[in-house]
Amino acid sequence: MKPGEGQSGFETSKDVFSAENVSGQIAAAFNSPEKKAVYLAKKAFLEKYPTETQAIETVFGIIPTLRNSEGLKTMDAKKDGWKKVKQTLKNVTEYNFLLTDLIHNNIENREFLEGLWKTLSTLARDVNQEKQFDQLRRGILSQVAAWRVLEENGSNPKLSHPGEDAFDSIDLWTEKGEAVQVKGAPIHGVALIETDTVAFPGVTFEGKGGGNHYHLNSHLFLEAQRFKAKMSRYGELHNEDTKGLFLVVPYEDIDFTTGEPNRRVVDEVKKSLPV
Repeated sequence: MKPGEGQSGFETSKDVFSAENVSGQIAAAFNSPEKKAVYLAKKAFLEKYPTETQAIETVFGIIPTLRNSEGLKTMDAKKDGWKKVKQTLKNVTEYNFLLTDLIHNNIENREFLEGLWKTLSTLARDVNQEKQFDQLRRGILSQVAAWRVLEENGSNPKLSHPGEDAFDSIDLWTEKGEAVQVKGAPIHGVALIETDTVAFPGVTFEGKGGGNHYHLNSHLFLEAQRFKAKMSRYGELHNEDTKGLFLVVPYEDIDFTTGEPNRRVVDEVKKSLPV
C-alpha cells in the first residue's frame, strides 16, 4: 500500500469531523454520568460513517490512552499486579499501532492530518493531558518518519505486533527480518547502528536558545544496549538469531503534521544500512 492510499480518514466527512464538532461531542460523552455515553456516541459515528472506522476508533481512543500512559508512570507491579500493568501497557501500544498506521496511510493528505491532530489536541487539552499528548505525538511521528525512511531505502518495513512493541521494544520489522527500535530526539544528525556493533556515532543536543551542546553518546549507547539485551532474549525465546537496528531520528528533520522525514535523513540512513 502506498502512502495516501489507505483509509481516507476524515477527508470524506470534513464537516462532521471538524475539530470543534468531534471534540465537543466526544468530550461530552466522556464527561457524562451516563455509563453508556461513550459507547453510544461512538456507535452513532460508526453507523453514520461506516468507512471511517479506523479514524473514529483513533479519535475515541485518545482520552483513555493518555490516561493510561499517565497511569503507567506510577504503576507498580507489586502493588497493582503485573496483570494490570501488562494489560494497560498493551492497551497503549495497541492504540499507538492504530494511530501510527492511520498517519502513515494518509501521509500525503495534509488537510486530513491537520484536522486529525487538531481534534486529538483539543481532546487532550479538555482532559488536562497536553504534556502526555505532546510526548505521544513526538513518538508516533518519529516512528512514521522511520517507517518512511526505511521504505525509501527499499527495506519494505512493516509495523511490529503491539505485543512486540510493548515487551520487546520492537517498533518495525524490515523485509530481511531485522527488528528496528525507533527513537526521536532533539539531536543534530541521524544515528543508526546494529545492536551487535560496539562503536556508536556521537550526536549532539542543542540546548534551548541554541546555547549549550550536550554529547548524548553515552545515553543513546545505553538505550541501544538495552535493546540489544532484549533482542538476545527474543532470539533465545524464538530460537533464532535476530539482528536489531537502533534508529534515532532528529525531531528537526520530521514534518510534525505528516511524519514525513526530509531528504537528508533518508540519504544518511542509506549510507548506514547494513548490506
